[in-house]
This record gives sequence, structure tokens and C-alpha cells, in this order.
Amino acid sequence: MNAQAIRNHSIAPWCVAAMMLVVVLLVAAGGRRELADSTPSLAHPRASVQLWFVDRADGGVDVLAANGGRKIAEFAPASNGFARGVLRSMARERRLSGIDRAPPFVLLERADGGLSLHDPQTGRVVSLDAFGPDNRQVFAALLLAATDPNHSPLT
Repeated sequence: MNAQAIRNHSIAPWCVAAMMLVVVLLVAAGGRRELADSTPSLAHPRASVQLWFVDRADGGVDVLAANGGRKIAEFAPASNGFARGVLRSMARERRLSGIDRAPPFVLLERADGGLSLHDPQTGRVVSLDAFGPDNRQVFAALLLAATDPNHSPLT
């Protein structure tokens, strides 16, 4: 093999590796942009309530409106698995970030009609529509109960 062939042969793997790196970076940047674009807009909600979710000694959860502490719902022990799962994951994120449990969460109906649970302390937003109409309805009922002062607590 002559010297020119050896140089061309040793450069080729570096060129291929550089091109692959560029492709990976472009794909990653495009995916990140898609994720940012799919984040639900929290601006100008149709309705918004601040809620506290309080664990009870019996394993149940009381849902309180942050404006006055009125009980709007209660989840009996071993019920509402979806809602509990969402709340557990959000509480875990607060705990890992060293954030107190006291600040309320925000449940809001977005301008597009979607429903989201937002944690202003961590910035996390859970789009509840993504989990199907039955799971969304649990939180939609909380929104209605919190915004209607004559509504009796949900059980």
C-alpha cells in the first residue's frame, strides 16, 4: 500500500465518526424542540384552582381548596389509583428537590380545553388528558367542586 492510500484509509473512519456525531446532535436537537412544542400552555387558563392533597392516617387523602381550606373531596383508602399515582410522583419530585409539601398544586383547564396539574414549585406539568377520559374526569370533578362553593365534597 502506498503512503497516499494509507492516509486516505486512516482519515475515512474519522470522517464517518464526525458525520455520525453531527446526525445524532441534529436528531437530538429536533427531538428536544418537539418536546418543548408539546408542553401544554399554561397561559390564560379557562379555570384554575390551587389545591392541597393531605394524607390521612387511615390511608385516605383529603383534597382541600387552598383559598380557605374547604374540603372539596376525599379519596378513600385504596381508591383513585390514577390520581394517587400522579400525586405520589409529584410529591416525590418535591421531596427530591428539598421542597416543602405546604405549597399548593394548581389544577387548571387550559384555553384549549385540556386539563393539567401544575406544580409551581418544581415547574412540572402533567397533562391529564393524555391518560384517557376516565382518569381525566377524576381531576375535572375536583376542578368543578373547587370552583362551585355550593358543591358538596366528593367521596
